[in-house]
Amino acid sequence: MKLRANRTADPPSTSEVISVWGHFHGSNLGDDLVVAVLIAAIQQRRSAAQIIGVSMAPGDTRVRHALQTLPINPGQDISQPSSPDSHEVRAQSRALRRTARKVPGARRALGLWRELWFLSRSYAALRSIDQLIVAGSGQLQDASGPWTHPYTTFRWAVLARLARVETVLPSVGVGPITSRMSRLFIRKSVEWARFVSLRDEDSLRVLRAIGVRRELALCPDMAWAYVWSKPRVDPPEGATAVVGVNVMPHEDPRYWANGEQSRYNAYMTKMASFVANLLRHGDRVLLFSSQTRADRLVADDLRRDLGDRGLADHPRLEWAVDDIETVEQFVEAVSRCDYVVGARFHSVLVPLSLGIPTLGLAYQPKTRELLAQVGRPARCFDIDSFRVEELEAALEKLRAEDQSRERAELLSVADRFRKAVEEQFDLLFPSQP
Repeated sequence: MKLRANRTADPPSTSEVISVWGHFHGSNLGDDLVVAVLIAAIQQRRSAAQIIGVSMAPGDTRVRHALQTLPINPGQDISQPSSPDSHEVRAQSRALRRTARKVPGARRALGLWRELWFLSRSYAALRSIDQLIVAGSGQLQDASGPWTHPYTTFRWAVLARLARVETVLPSVGVGPITSRMSRLFIRKSVEWARFVSLRDEDSLRVLRAIGVRRELALCPDMAWAYVWSKPRVDPPEGATAVVGVNVMPHEDPRYWANGEQSRYNAYMTKMASFVANLLRHGDRVLLFSSQTRADRLVADDLRRDLGDRGLADHPRLEWAVDDIETVEQFVEAVSRCDYVVGARFHSVLVPLSLGIPTLGLAYQPKTRELLAQVGRPARCFDIDSFRVEELEAALEKLRAEDQSRERAELLSVADRFRKAVEEQFDLLFPSQP
């Protein structure tokens, strides 16, 4: 399959320019992990290529990945963090917003002007780019409405099409997609891409349901190709095990605009009971996160609930959430666990890739699909309807089944998925002579 775009009208470029594009912003370490994998794959195969990031937090991306970076949306700071220019940009933006509030119709006009200005700048930037590679991070879903991720993805798909830049969507997840406008935005974005692969069968079903008829490949999530630390090949010795627990702001109104407080409270009460019972059982509990800002809010709520039970400062309870800021720290924390109970997608994927037996709490089908892919579908539970007793029973069964052979099987699956992702990278970025 030929993946290079035809750009004969442009003068020949002295070096290839590849953009890593996505709704990543640094605090979501699952998304940042995928970005790190993608950047490493390009550098390994196309060492002479220049890589440009397009993200929700350009300053953070520059610091984390040492890339020249563009904003994915209007209004995001395009200057260096804490520089005089950045202060000036923010001051001008605040002044314009204050003025707009006083003049009828001015806010709408200002929004239109900002969009047109942004489209012009982004199109000009795309004229010097050869490939636009999407780095996961939930572009093809509308959990926050059609004018967030779906429109952003569509906007850049249109600009790339006009600039004759090939767009590649490797190992993307899809869904949920509920609104008619989102279906249009996402369908067109997928149809215009030069290459698309999906990370699971559910994503394929969702795209077919919204009318996408083009060829769609299946390839595991790119995070499987991350170079992990030493895998856990043996079960824990002795009676005390380290159980890693990841909680997320499921239905938390502070995080989701349409969140339901009662569902969030019920989830947190069950997780507090589960952790409390682990401590009483004699286990060590390591609370970790893969989204550094939002998960800390939830960890604080869990700490409060455990405090009501007199367990917040239990000697076998470790709050690793406060120590995790980077992908490396996230992976290191997971690698210390004997078992994991995770809610976020990559908080389930990472321990599986290390051979660690894992239970998933699914807030979307992607987690159920992930555990089915590794041949362990019974180890996934619905995040709303699970009961503490059944989660405890599943963990006890997981312990009973835990042997070196079980971990070796998980590592074998992880190695097969890694090779599939690497083969896809070979296709997308063939080495140049």
